[in-house]
Amino acid sequence: MARKGRADRGLLQRKDAQDKPVWYVRLSHNGRERWFGSFPTKTKAREFYERAKVEQKEGRFFPKRFHQNGCPLVKTWIQDYLDTLPTSGKTPKTQKEEQRYGKWWMKQLAGKRLLHITAADLGQVKRQMIGQGYAPETIKHCLKFLRHALNLAIRDGHLEKNPFAQFTMPKTNQGQTRFLTVKEEKILLEKLGPPYAQWADWRF
Repeated sequence: MARKGRADRGLLQRKDAQDKPVWYVRLSHNGRERWFGSFPTKTKAREFYERAKVEQKEGRFFPKRFHQNGCPLVKTWIQDYLDTLPTSGKTPKTQKEEQRYGKWWMKQLAGKRLLHITAADLGQVKRQMIGQGYAPETIKHCLKFLRHALNLAIRDGHLEKNPFAQFTMPKTNQGQTRFLTVKEEKILLEKLGPPYAQWADWRF
């Protein structure tokens, strides 16, 4: 029978830079003590602890997947990604846009770790951007950048799932073709005047 409170032996509470309580997990692996975290709640820390113990028992626990102090900070992960852009083969325009989006997210999620980003966080950011008057396309491209960065984190073993899986991306208008009415066409031709009007008039 498991001893009561056994799973709590490796859980420790500390204060972060904002003096808020956070949790860390202490594990012994291959004769060496390792720390993981921080986690926003004791429940999250316990979930990690129990999952790690199962992985240890099955021989598939690899501490190097995590940074020394736990899951990477969003700021660190995004900066690492931005540093790869010059050799990515992407166009200068795309690189410039991704640099802009990346630095924006680094400010928005300063101090937050990849593991702690939630769909609720994404929804809050989306609402803030809408309230600040950002164009729908800009909001969508900005979110797509972070989604891509998190997918890379999953690929490299820093995340198990992407919070975008529970998040609805904003919809944007695809645009439509509209033809001028006869009245609008007449006004346009009058405004253009000679000799430009005849170039715009399909009847010529």
